[in-house]
Amino acid sequence: MQAIDDLAKALGVEPMTLLAITYAAEHETSPREVLSRLEADLSKLNLFDDRIPLDATAQAHPVAAEAGTLRSQIQELKAPGLTQAEIARRLGVSEATVSRHLRKVE
Repeated sequence: MQAIDDLAKALGVEPMTLLAITYAAEHETSPREVLSRLEADLSKLNLFDDRIPLDATAQAHPVAAEAGTLRSQIQELKAPGLTQAEIARRLGVSEATVSRHLRKVE
């Protein structure tokens, strides 16, 4: 990225301008068409006005977050000595799910 930034600065343009020009030339289209496609894609993904964090790992996927919460709940119930069957009943999940989460912790 630094090389792109340096080259764009030397040319007196924004780095994204340089990328759009380069992409358009390589794909035999215009920079306007490239920008139009980008706008359509970002709008379709509902990302056009969002700021995307550089560290994508900062936000866990909802399924992973839910699994982590369940794993914590299972550990809390296991600590006082509840059986896997008792934990499963209390949390409304299968014994296999409880067993799988306990194995992941070990």
